Amino acid sequence: MFNVIALAVIVLAVIALGAAIIWAITSNLRQGEAFRQKLGERLGRLRLEGALKRFGIDPARYLHTQPIVGIEDQMRKCRTCEETVRCDDTLAKPAFQEEDFAFCPNYPELQKVAAHSLSQRQVEHT
Repeated sequence: MFNVIALAVIVLAVIALGAAIIWAITSNLRQGEAFRQKLGERLGRLRLEGALKRFGIDPARYLHTQPIVGIEDQMRKCRTCEETVRCDDTLAKPAFQEEDFAFCPNYPELQKVAAHSLSQRQVEHT
């Protein structure tokens, strides 16, 4: 009798633990999505979003594939950059060359992310 009760307690504990894990994962996914949505809204107010697009980088994918620390750093560099007129002129050009952004403090990161994004697209299409 004692073994049956002990087994029932263990089974209930495992079920409760499983439910708690599922709740924690689901909650974390919701919080992460909300965080990235707010980050995307902040990105949308910066010239960095236009630069990402010019480099062929999907901003939504960028937010989901790049480390948050790196994104925050790039956004800070963009927000504090003093080359806003030059950036606006470069973003407005109909013809685009990556080198046009050589003045940008995010230029090295944009090149890396663009190369990674291109290789990911190639893998997806094979």
